[in-house]
Amino acid sequence: MVVLSGYIPPEDNFNRIVHGRNVDIIITWCILIFILLKETWEISLYLFSDWTKIVLISTYVECTFLKHGLMEKLIRFLCNISIAGRWHDKIDQYNFLEAFNYKPTVYNLLYYLTLGLFSKATDGVKSNGKIDVPKEVKKAVIKSLHLLELDKGFLPSHMPSLERNNVSVEISQMCELNTCSQVILVWHIATSFCEIELCRQYNAYLAESELPSLWSSLKHFCFLLKNMNCCSYHEPSLVKQERLDGELRANFIVANSLSRYCAHLLVNKPKLMPENIFVGAEIFRNTVCEACVVLKGCDTLQTMYKRLMKEGQRNIMSDKEKTIVRLSAKLGKELIETLDEAARWKVLAEVWADLLVYMAPNSNVDAQKKCLETGGEFITHVWALLSHAGILENTFVNQVENSDEECLP
Repeated sequence: MVVLSGYIPPEDNFNRIVHGRNVDIIITWCILIFILLKETWEISLYLFSDWTKIVLISTYVECTFLKHGLMEKLIRFLCNISIAGRWHDKIDQYNFLEAFNYKPTVYNLLYYLTLGLFSKATDGVKSNGKIDVPKEVKKAVIKSLHLLELDKGFLPSHMPSLERNNVSVEISQMCELNTCSQVILVWHIATSFCEIELCRQYNAYLAESELPSLWSSLKHFCFLLKNMNCCSYHEPSLVKQERLDGELRANFIVANSLSRYCAHLLVNKPKLMPENIFVGAEIFRNTVCEACVVLKGCDTLQTMYKRLMKEGQRNIMSDKEKTIVRLSAKLGKELIETLDEAARWKVLAEVWADLLVYMAPNSNVDAQKKCLETGGEFITHVWALLSHAGILENTFVNQVENSDEECLP
């Protein structure tokens, strides 16, 4: 800046002088001021982010010499200031059975026409919008954290909810797949399968729920407008929740909400998953392709239910036949036929609460840090709690490093 203030152009070069002012210096000053403001803003975002507060509080708890009034005032000051905004207390939703045959033709056309200015969309990825985190979900996750006895410093290798409910071997084996992505997809599709069964029990007219329709496209368009604050739309479930009573309603809300949220994390926030992002992406692509073949021609939830039930009756003879859709159909059929309605949704609710907790430990600290800097996700706050308890590594799933290994066809 000192150099700029004393800069004098060469005597024979006055073509950049306008009204006695050097245009080069003015432009350079504008650029420098813009960079200075940008850097100041980014530093402020980091300084007052939730990540900084978590690090500061953790350091305060661990270091006895920091426990004095001045440090407490600093922590109180930082916690009372928020520039980036708090977590919005909402969770995104994704339903695989409603979106697997979605083709983002328009988005990909924009991607090619703008030479990559717009990001390329993925087949089968269509959001169901956001919902407020139900109080039942918060209670279920807190209960799961409490029952896991976090003071041990690690998570049990086997999911406690399965042992508490004394489920069959066929059901418990579906939590022992090679990767977290496989577990999430299998249980998510099976949960949607059970949701359709619940619709049948409560006399819902499934033919109204046609999947590829003008109405579904209109709803998706409303979701896009919602992100621009033009309109609001979300459909939390297929079943009218007010038709359900007591514990069944609470368990259904927990299972359905967390199932769709975990599926959203898999397809839209892969860096928050406890495994290599390429592993999850490959498994998801293969599952979309498989679903398009297995569920071809299923234009309503009723026909989809019959197709999944038929698929679940098939005997799986070899490892090559252990595909996501087949395992999901088999799990859903097992849940429907071996457990009554109340027990089924109790198992699903407790499993999904445990799954979210087991997904949270993640060695990708940078992804968690970046997420917390802008308010965070529901799962990042669970991760922060587990990290504070000293649980940093995931003991439930194999953190696969090679995307060519462990992926189902």
